Formats: sequence, structure tokens, C-alpha cells
Amino acid sequence: MPRRICALALITLVSASSASCVHRPAVAPAPAPRVREQKHSVRPRALARRHKVEKAWTCARVKQARAAAFAEAARRLAATRVRSVYSIDQKTIARARAAGLDAKTIERLLAGAFAQRLHPRACPRKKPKVKLGFVAQIFAKRRFADAKQTETANMLLALLAKVGSKRSLSLLFRLSELGYWNADSAREAILERAMKRAITRSPCRAPSAAEVAAARTALAGFVVLERAGSRSDKLVARAANARELDDLAYLMAASSARGPAVGTWPERGRGNWMRRAKRPSATRREWAKKIAAAKARGDIAEVVFAARRYLESLGYPKGIRTDKVHDYSWGGARYSYVMRDLALAAEANGDLVDAAFAYRRANPGGGACGSSYWSNWTDQVKGVIRAEERRGRCRAVVLERLLSVDGSGRTYGPARLAAAGFDVARLYRGALVARDRDLGAATLRGALARSPHALAQAANARLKQHGNEAFEKRVYAVEGLADTVGAAALPTLVALTRSGSTALRARALRAIAKLAERPRYDPCVPSMFGFGLSGSSAWRRSIRALSRSCKTHLKPRPRARLAAKLHPLLRDPSVDVRRATIETLGQLAARRSIAALRRVAKRDRYASTAHCAQADIDRKRCKARYPLRSEAQQAADKIETLLRARAADAKKGRHGNVHWTTVK
Repeated sequence: MPRRICALALITLVSASSASCVHRPAVAPAPAPRVREQKHSVRPRALARRHKVEKAWTCARVKQARAAAFAEAARRLAATRVRSVYSIDQKTIARARAAGLDAKTIERLLAGAFAQRLHPRACPRKKPKVKLGFVAQIFAKRRFADAKQTETANMLLALLAKVGSKRSLSLLFRLSELGYWNADSAREAILERAMKRAITRSPCRAPSAAEVAAARTALAGFVVLERAGSRSDKLVARAANARELDDLAYLMAASSARGPAVGTWPERGRGNWMRRAKRPSATRREWAKKIAAAKARGDIAEVVFAARRYLESLGYPKGIRTDKVHDYSWGGARYSYVMRDLALAAEANGDLVDAAFAYRRANPGGGACGSSYWSNWTDQVKGVIRAEERRGRCRAVVLERLLSVDGSGRTYGPARLAAAGFDVARLYRGALVARDRDLGAATLRGALARSPHALAQAANARLKQHGNEAFEKRVYAVEGLADTVGAAALPTLVALTRSGSTALRARALRAIAKLAERPRYDPCVPSMFGFGLSGSSAWRRSIRALSRSCKTHLKPRPRARLAAKLHPLLRDPSVDVRRATIETLGQLAARRSIAALRRVAKRDRYASTAHCAQADIDRKRCKARYPLRSEAQQAADKIETLLRARAADAKKGRHGNVHWTTVK
């Protein structure tokens, strides 16, 4: 039996092999049975219905979590008895902790309150069917259903700013990426507390006499710039006297660890928003997407990594090759924004060396629109101070603290230096010795060319070795001295109005106006008070007016003598100086200035044709305007109105009235 099976198998194998060698015509295979495609194996309507149910179920959970978070937050906040984000003190924080609102709980409640924005795929927002206008878009972007929810969220963020820690920064990064500026404030407050803790561990010491003496010996060849004459705007150089050199040496010894000024790093290449690279870089575009995704996830370490890779593709940490930059916005190049992201993330991550370097180096501007320049610059100055103070390098940010970018000077200003024993007024006086050195190398060389040969030779050698050394403009010493010294700074400011460049003299005049302005109300009458209303997108060095207190308020006679010293400047050859003088006399509001301003309103010869077309100017059909005449007339009218109002108040005894003052 087995032999038969083997024989049959052998015959079958041979016949199959022989059949394969015979040529036969091709025969079409039998058609396969018709089967529906796989995509139609499940009905599409049923599949879409199932996805819709799953999405609705997820969105329902998100909305439920948000409602629960708001309900719990409202209940706990009621126990703290806090009514405003500006009224949170230590007692409020203690009540909040007693109510269970610690940092971890606040983070959980905020994650629930912002769940719909933190998880947009789970519960996407409905887009309007009709294209909305600009105003309608603002109202359409309301973050919550009603004002109560918005207030609750702001309360939670304000409490997190007081009790949050490094762990809270991840959530704040996510909320900041969504556009909540309250999260930016909370994040900055947490970083400020980290700086204050570091300050208590690393005291700052004022320069010793030996350090000042060593800095004094290194000032060979330093010259002071002044006006060539009372009727000239040109500058000449003179040798600094002993007192000036001592003050400048004190400043240089106090800031011995200083770095470059914020936003002044010279990059490579000549690229800008008008001469950008022809083609965008796909690599940098991918890294930019990774940076945005990491910020949206709150992954701070990934933000640092991706930002470094983006900048390294342009040559970082060496000079940025600006000729290869293609991406620009209204506020500047994309690499500047990435550098600020790197600085902030590195600070939050504890990489303080990289943070301080990036804060100093990022360009605050560089775009077609400069409205965001001062905001970026202020944030970078604050970041440099925080990073260096946490490193225990207080002398590295002495010049940045003299700027007092926070207005009050308590956190980022010179209050820290005064508490450490620094002579803050002397620091500003030392910076004033280096005035007008920000006008450029060409102006300095021109001033040295009009000086004695030996003095110019030594000054040129120092200029090549140390640069401009423009300390006055770097710390805004004119305004800083007025803010720090007060009325004692008036003689120095008046002297500056007669020496120095046109820009410096105008700044000194406006500093006098801000310092000695005469208010609508009387500061020596307790029941009278007023409000100064002012605002600008540009940063200005703050100056505390003498009229804020009855003790420092300038009396009528000293005010009149001060105004009389400024009257000759109404005939100054510089239009800018005359305009600043008119503004200052209007702010001082001395009675004697009315007649002087009336004369300017009749006789000033400065004519402007800026409102005319060139064709009308050529044909002499344009009637020139005299802007300084109208400004002088307005200043005189302002003084008369103020004096009449004060006389009426004194006569009728209306010291209880509320007066509003507008400060331009």
C-alpha cells in the first residue's frame, strides 16, 4: 500500500513538471466574487454618530469639571473674605490656607476652571458663521460666561502669585500661552519671591575706599563734555576735576561686575525687517512649532532645549547671522522673541547664567512698529536683575537698579542699594560726569578735535580702549538724581540747562517740571486731594514730585526764584530748549512767568510749514504757523486759570472739594 501511494505521487509530480514546460495560451482567471470595500464595511453615518457621542461625552466631562471647579473656588474664596485682587495681604493668605487654598489646591482649581482652553480638542469652541469686526471680536473672546467667573479666576491667580512655588510655573506658562496676562503677573511674582529669598542669603556690600581708589587710578584720559558757548550747540571736552573723578570712580567700583546694557548686543550681518532673507528656514520653523507646543504643555525644560536649537541654527551664542533671518513681526525678529522665551524658561528652570545672558542680549525692538519696545525692554531689565541677584551678583546689576523700572524702586530699584549702604546720590552724580557720551563716536571725536592736543590724544586712546562709557544715559542720571535727592537736585538741574547738548538740556528742564510742578490742590490741606492722570506706551524714568508731601512742597517764593532762572532760556537758539522751557514754566505756574510767556506768544520767530504740501511751499501759497507762540499762550492761560482757582478756594474755604488734575 505505501508503494502504490509513493508511485502515484511520483507520477503526479512528473506530469505537473512536464505540463509547466508546455506553452499554452493565457487564460483569464475566473472573476473573484464582488465584495464591498473595507471603508464601506461600517456605515459612515453610524461611525460619525459614534464619534460625535464620544466627543460630546468628553466635552460634557470638561464642562462638568469646570463648573465644579468654579463652585468649589467660590465656596473657598468666600471663607477668605477677599474682595479684590489688590487687597490680598498676609491675613488674607492665612485665611486662604485655613480654607484649604494652598498652592496645590489652587493649581487644581485653575486647571479645572481653564479646562476648556487647556484641552481644546476635547471641547472646541464654536466659530462664528459671520466674520466679526474688530470690536465684536474683542467681546467674542470673553474667557468665561459671566463676570463672576472671571473675577473668581483672577482671584485664584492673585492668590497663586502669593503662595505659588516653582511647581506652579508650568501651569502659568500654559495659561500665559493662551493669552492670560494675569498669569504673566503671577509668574513674575513667583520669580520675584525667589529673588528676594536669594537676597537674604547673599548680602550686597558697598565699594570700599581701596576699591574706589583703584578705580580712580584707572580713569586716565577721561574727559567731560560741555557746550562750546552760550550761543552754540557744539560740544568741547575738558579735563574732569578731582570731585568728578571721585564720584565716577565710586560708580565704576560699585558696578565692577557690570555687563553690557540690555538690548545693545551687536549681532552679525546687516539683515533687518526691510532686508530679510529671501527664503524661510524649514528647520527653524519646526523648532518654532516645538517651542509653541512645549509652552502649551507647560514643559519648561523642552522650551529651553528647543529655543537653544532654534538660536544655534543662527550662530548663537556667537553673533546672530541676521542676514539669514526671514521671520519678522511688527515688534521685531522672531529670534528676539525666542531669545526672550529662552531667558524666561531658563530662569524658571534654574539656569541663571543662560537666563541673564539671554535677557541682556535680546533685542527689544527691530520691527516696523516700536510700540512694544519699552515693554520688552522693561521685562528684560527686570529679568536681568532677578537672575543676577539669585546668583549672588548684586554688583552686576547696580546700573540696572538705578533705572528703577518698577517706579517705586522697592523691588527693582535703588532701595536695595541704599539698604546695603551704597551712596545712591553719589552714584547718579558719577554717572552725570559721563553725560552726552551717548551721541556717538563721531560727536565725541568732533568734541575732542576742538580740545587741546594733549587732552584729545589721551581721550582718544581711552575711547578706543573702553568705548563711549555713556553711563548717564544708561541709568538716566538726570531723572534719577531728581527722584532721589529731591529739592537738593534743583541747582544741579538748573546748571545742566545751560551746559551740555540740546537733548540733555531739554531733559533737565522736563525733570525740573516734574519735580517742582505746582498742583491744582494744596498738599498742606489734608482734606484736599487730587489725581494725576497720565499714560504712555513709552517708558519714562519716574520722578516723585515735591508736591506729594507738605514737608517737601515748594513754597511760592522759591518757586518764583526757580522760574526766574529759567526765563532767559525762552530766548535760547534751540527750538527744543525753548519748547521744553515753555512746558516747564507752565508746570511751575509762577505768577512772574505769565508776562514772559506772553512776550514769547507775540515774538517767537520759529515758523513751521510741516502742514503744507511742497508745491504750496514752492509757490509761496502756504501760510506758516508759529507753534511755540500757541504753546506759550496755552501755558500762560493755564497758569492764570490755576491761580484763579486756588484764590477762589482760599477765599471761599472750599478745602473739602475734590479736584482733578491732568498731567500731560
